Amino acid sequence: MLPRSRILSDRLRDMHSRTNYTLFRLFKNPKQINQEAVRRILCVELLYLGDLIVTTPAIRALKETFPKAEITFLLPKGMRAVFDHNPNITHMIEVEPKKLTPTALNQLSMSLRGMQFDMAVLFYPGNKSIGKLLKKSKIPIRVGCSKTGFLEGKGYYLTHKVHPTKEKKHYVEENLDVVRTIGADTHNKRLELYTSADLRMFFNKNGIGEKDLVIVVHPGPQNPTHKWKNLRFSAVMDALIEKYNAKVILTGTAKDEKDILEIQNTTKNKTISAVGMNLNQLFSLIQRADLVISVDTGAMHVSAAFNVPTIALFGAGDPKVWRPYAKNVRVLYYPEKCTSCMRYTCKFKGAREMECMRVITVEDVLSASEEMLSIKPRRREVKAPASATQEILP
Repeated sequence: MLPRSRILSDRLRDMHSRTNYTLFRLFKNPKQINQEAVRRILCVELLYLGDLIVTTPAIRALKETFPKAEITFLLPKGMRAVFDHNPNITHMIEVEPKKLTPTALNQLSMSLRGMQFDMAVLFYPGNKSIGKLLKKSKIPIRVGCSKTGFLEGKGYYLTHKVHPTKEKKHYVEENLDVVRTIGADTHNKRLELYTSADLRMFFNKNGIGEKDLVIVVHPGPQNPTHKWKNLRFSAVMDALIEKYNAKVILTGTAKDEKDILEIQNTTKNKTISAVGMNLNQLFSLIQRADLVISVDTGAMHVSAAFNVPTIALFGAGDPKVWRPYAKNVRVLYYPEKCTSCMRYTCKFKGAREMECMRVITVEDVLSASEEMLSIKPRRREVKAPASATQEILP
């Protein structure tokens, strides 16, 4: 059961959202959009890998609804691989979100103004400063979300925004709701990723053949509250290697290197480290895998996009809104414990600290692995079309 303070804050947030939206409808009645007149669309998402991947069905909906429009995506620097080769996106603009000072935002607004966009789409959960940026960029149609939190602007500076609701939805649906406000939708809600990386040298170096069973393990979360015990990963990997003669590959960024080294040092069998691969290479590696085991982080969304069997370990995150959006997925999650707090650090100490993740056992993961490996679905082949262009702004 939620704490009383959480219930009260949720009610206040909901009241605030609904009041603001009512005033918005009274004083800013959104105009109908002429689809033929929309030729340049700017999409914006400045968060993490998973946040970007779950926008791809909404981007598809935009392209299906505005087929003559060029879609440009404003995204964090270093993330262009998420949309590289995506046929629905024409251009990408990379920025560094942490460097978007008021001066940098003014410079960016002048650059965007020169590109003469007809419409901008600010994906869930939205951001007040970015909404203001879109208005200063002289973009006439500005679409976004109206529930950005009790203390945040409720979709200020937008011309079209989502009706607020307390209903919990997957972020794929949240993003589709944003574009549905302008009449865009799609029957095809699958995630979409492409990759062009050639990993033959990596596979040859590590003795991985075409017929080998490959299991990718991604132990490093973005948030500390999503972390599972390293020794449990070691036990899972040993069991899978001994039972299936699997090639087990550990993936992660430089910040995960210490944990991955500890996992390898406590594993009796040989494992392979792929720490430091770029995103394009990571995509190719996961696409090759027969199974991916991941904590609640971007890797599980990559796996879902390539329709690879996936086991996702959830604790502080909420699987209702963040589970890998695919059919070949098994989510390990114990809702009867303190879960889905969405906190960056655990509020408990001692025996209850991180109980949401500690309650997931080695046996749980092995049982799910056996189930997923017995299914072996046919994977979707993903070909890479021509690459989109890129611009880098401050």
